[in-house]
This record gives sequence, C-alpha cells and structure tokens, in this order.
Amino acid sequence: MVRDIRRAITADKFADAQKLLPALYKALDKAAKTNAIKKNKASRLKSRLAKFISGAAKSKSETPIRKKQT
Repeated sequence: MVRDIRRAITADKFADAQKLLPALYKALDKAAKTNAIKKNKASRLKSRLAKFISGAAKSKSETPIRKKQT
C-alpha cells in the first residue's frame, strides 16, 4: 500500500493518493494492534506519508521560480 501511494504521488495523482490513505491507516493500525509492527512505527509511517502527500501537492501548485532579468 505504501508503494501504491508513492507511485500515485510520483505520477502526480494526488487525489488517488488521498483516497488510499484511509485504507493504509487502517492496515497500519491493525498491524500495530496485533504487534506485527510497533505502535510508534505505524504512527511514524502514517505521519511521513501524510507529510509527503501534502508537500508534494503543495510544491506542484506553487508558481515556478523566475530567473532574474539583468
């Protein structure tokens, strides 16, 4: 699931990545609940991916940097 989200972001499909986040959160929470992964690792992964999506979406929406005219 993490790979799917990262692929969606690199393909500039931010809406698809946002739709995949709740399913990923659910899977990570279940894995943490059954001690497949530690609770803090699940939390860290969720945080990093949410930050990655918002940062990528923000950088694509900004205007490009203009060169100085001399």
